[in-house]
Amino acid sequence: MENAEKYFRRDMDKSYYGRCHPDNIWALKGLEQCLLRNPVYLPLSENAARAAELVDVRTKIAALEVRADSKIKVACMCAVKKL
Repeated sequence: MENAEKYFRRDMDKSYYGRCHPDNIWALKGLEQCLLRNPVYLPLSENAARAAELVDVRTKIAALEVRADSKIKVACMCAVKKL
């Protein structure tokens, strides 16, 4: 889970790749799932910083989904069985 979170964050980090995709809905969805499921951060009620970050990530996802063709449910299109 920690490795997945690292890669989702890297995808949105200009200093790592030399390009930046801060509004990458796939990476944001993956980060959301990491924040929800990583046992290091649980329970979120006891980790205010992570809970606040989760709210921020969800706000960004909601804003991006307005422009998306479909609701993003997973972090990778390869995990979608049926569109």
